[in-house]
Amino acid sequence: MALVLCNIGMAARRSGDLAAAAASFERGLALARQSEDAGTIAMALTGLAAVARSQGDDARAAALFREGLRTSRELGLSPGLARCLEGLAGVLSAREPDRAARLFGAAQSVREATRTTVPPDDREEYDRDIAVVGASLGDRDFARAWDEGRAMTLDRAIAEAGADVIAASVASSPSPAPTA
Repeated sequence: MALVLCNIGMAARRSGDLAAAAASFERGLALARQSEDAGTIAMALTGLAAVARSQGDDARAAALFREGLRTSRELGLSPGLARCLEGLAGVLSAREPDRAARLFGAAQSVREATRTTVPPDDREEYDRDIAVVGASLGDRDFARAWDEGRAMTLDRAIAEAGADVIAASVASSPSPAPTA
């Protein structure tokens, strides 16, 4: 049932009904926690984080992506790790572009290792975040930071993503306009 609720949440998010998406992910998360289903917990956390980001709540999105990252790590190398790294990078894109580029690079390494790509539903936001980071850093610095991220071990990337400075940075800066 938890997995079904997460799938309903994804469909609601895709259709733009963020309130329904959040409600489905919250219910799915509660059920997944009861059954200790780490995979569905990670999925629900990532879905809730994406919804929070779409609603302009970057502090909550960052906290949920970090929790999703820790939960996904317990499962081993998984596409959920890449999604959480990309989500955190997106949250940081305007505030800490160098760190964001490293996280995007690390996420790309995870995607290559898991033979996955950015899901179509996330592609527009991903491309927009990459453009923000690229414009902030310029081509040379973006490529340098991206390569640094690609060279990180997974544990180093998780440490970079989970650093307390992310929460402090996000909490002290105004959120960009919500995306639809």
